[in-house]
Amino acid sequence: PLPRIPSESDEILVAAAEAQPDVRIWQARQRAKEAEQAEIASRRYPDLGLAAEWVETGPALDPTIIGSGKDAVVGSVGLRLPLWDRETHAAERAAEADHSRLQAEEEVARQRLGSSVRIVVNEVHDSARRIKLYRDTLVPLAEAVLGSVRGAYEVGRGGVASLLLAERELLELRLVMSALQATHERQWVALERLVVRPVAAQEAK
Repeated sequence: PLPRIPSESDEILVAAAEAQPDVRIWQARQRAKEAEQAEIASRRYPDLGLAAEWVETGPALDPTIIGSGKDAVVGSVGLRLPLWDRETHAAERAAEADHSRLQAEEEVARQRLGSSVRIVVNEVHDSARRIKLYRDTLVPLAEAVLGSVRGAYEVGRGGVASLLLAERELLELRLVMSALQATHERQWVALERLVVRPVAAQEAK
């Protein structure tokens, strides 16, 4: 396969990597912690409670009783006035610390992914450049040398040792180029795994 490089900018690829679940999970945890903070903070405010209870009594056995058959309704009002609560204050501080920790961990995850994306992109560019060097320069040059040595050997002006040396040099260059191509493809797999989607590519110039 031809060596290729991403046609998308590093910023777009980093943003795609940061949108993956490994980062979003920290955001979800922060939202849950914020809800917990709000619940803890609400304990510091007064709490007014209203209640009503209806009791169905039915008619009395003695019909002469006044109010027979009337149902009973009971109402109640409750007011809670929280005073200084060390436990609530400690819970607030703990929740704030947890929220700050989650923010820091999200930032670490973002920086780690962004750094990994940029490293792999640089590796893709480097392997593409090296493949082109072998494909366009080193291998054709070794093929030309082998052709020259083979021509000299066929007319009796060169030895078999020179011919074998030229063939071995060409073979080693081709093996290195094949290894570079395999590495290049693995780097592309690593990049697309980081951004969790296919990456648009263009032929390396």
